[in-house]
Amino acid sequence: MESVKTIIRNNKAAWQQVEDNVIVVTSQTRKMHILEGVGGRIWQLLENPMSRNELIEKIQIEYDAPPWQIQEDIDNFLKELSEKLIIKING
Repeated sequence: MESVKTIIRNNKAAWQQVEDNVIVVTSQTRKMHILEGVGGRIWQLLENPMSRNELIEKIQIEYDAPPWQIQEDIDNFLKELSEKLIIKING
């Protein structure tokens, strides 16, 4: 995934924070998705659109894991969210 692309939340998705989790329902699929732990944190950080690199930098500051692992996990997670229409990746 290229770092210059902008990641944007689906503005038609309904969501709610429940403790450390975020529950997201997209209007297109009408399916409920539970974003746990770091996934919920990523959703919070995407309140404002940002690039992949910006997101990775913010997660690296907050979580203790090898940089390569954070990058790989975020790339996989963003791909999954995009496929489920929870986010859009522009660029």
